[in-house]
Amino acid sequence: MKIIPHKETIDILKQEFAIDLKNGNSVLDIGCNFPKLLFDLHHNFNFKECIGVDKRNTYGLDRIGTCEEIDAIIENKENNGELTSGEIFNINAFAGDEKNWLYEYCYKNICKYQYNVNPHQKEIFQNIFSLNFDTKIEDFLKNLDQKFDLIVCSKVLSHLDFNIDPIDILKIIISKLNKNGLIIFRDNDESWKEGAQIKQPFDTKKLLDEIDLIFDYGPFKEENVNKTHILFAGRKK
Repeated sequence: MKIIPHKETIDILKQEFAIDLKNGNSVLDIGCNFPKLLFDLHHNFNFKECIGVDKRNTYGLDRIGTCEEIDAIIENKENNGELTSGEIFNINAFAGDEKNWLYEYCYKNICKYQYNVNPHQKEIFQNIFSLNFDTKIEDFLKNLDQKFDLIVCSKVLSHLDFNIDPIDILKIIISKLNKNGLIIFRDNDESWKEGAQIKQPFDTKKLLDEIDLIFDYGPFKEENVNKTHILFAGRKK
């Protein structure tokens, strides 16, 4: 299997699948964490329905760990004298507001300082982005009666509980694809077994043998710091 360096999911989709995704309508991000990828997909490809699910709460731990990109953009502009003290005050006013943090602090600042576009009004934002936090992924999928043009599943299955077969869950995920829908998948492969959070590094060969996909990209082994991931994108046969 070819070994490649790590590349962000949005960059893979823009470089390899821009034409395919131009007419996409719906996307599901499984293990979306802070939903920056959904924001990127909507503003790059105009996905009209962006659904995310994650077992974690988006505030708290994720406030610290996943908003670094926004914080860095704002800090850089502040250091360059591009922001007034009033703008900085308005930005930080929502940083600790759990109820409004995702829209007011994250989404609006990404639009203004990274995308350079006007953000959607909150009502439109809520119609486009359906974000399901504090939700078990396996339960969400079993109750989901919908199919998608794009599904992203990144570093999720190896974190499932021991009593859940990750390959069975991946088969359910693939069944949620529309005809010609695309899944992009990344997870820890069997060669990386460190870290208490990784509950079940699965057998990569078995996974690839059992899923019913036509591969458009990969499968690759992806090197990222001291980890190795399995990475591929494909469609249902």
